[in-house]
Amino acid sequence: KRLAERRRKLGREFINLEIDRTMVLESASKRLSDIPVDSLADVHLDVKFKNELGSCLGPRREFFSCLRNDVIAKERRLFAQCDNSQLTFVPGVFLTRAVKST
Repeated sequence: KRLAERRRKLGREFINLEIDRTMVLESASKRLSDIPVDSLADVHLDVKFKNELGSCLGPRREFFSCLRNDVIAKERRLFAQCDNSQLTFVPGVFLTRAVKST
């Protein structure tokens, strides 16, 4: 009851994310795709990893770290490493599939 009251006072939408560690990007995008992009800044994410216990900010911090690693993974082919060790965005097959499915 108290938690629901505090959330109302904050005036922010709370989204529960249950993330599968083997599919971080897919788990997050599946849940967050229904939220308008311009309102994402006002959303508070409560993150839980599937079949794991976690509390406070730990899972949310770890989620963003895992998400970053998943997005830049070589298998996704979203980024390529340049000569100067910088990553460059290269959409590749991942985005081509997303465009075809819409």
